[in-house]
Amino acid sequence: MFAEITKLTGLQTLDLSFCWQINDTGLADIAKLTGLQTLTLSLCIRITDKGLEEIAKLTGLHTLDLVSCGRITNAAIKYIAKLKELRTLNISNCEQITNEGYKKFQNVLKNVLVIFNDFQTPDSDQN
Repeated sequence: MFAEITKLTGLQTLDLSFCWQINDTGLADIAKLTGLQTLTLSLCIRITDKGLEEIAKLTGLHTLDLVSCGRITNAAIKYIAKLKELRTLNISNCEQITNEGYKKFQNVLKNVLVIFNDFQTPDSDQN
């Protein structure tokens, strides 16, 4: 689906917000963009935890935006935790991620700003 995009080897930022056609197979193509640092997948309603297994191959990713990706669940943490360079993760309005799941994300991703609905970590309310 997104095989042509893999030719953009120097790409650092990719915003696929509202791209309702992208699915887990498409994310396998995106995962070939090894220089990617920022990936926005807001409202990509067809992606699942399985697609995040592919995204986990983007070891240099700093920012991952999954706002309103309704098929992402608490189980996604096992893949997202592999992103060692990750600094910001937005999982707001991912309706299958529970408060308990959010706490697990917080505990596992110690150095990552995790945004979940109205909550942010770590220590985002300090001046």
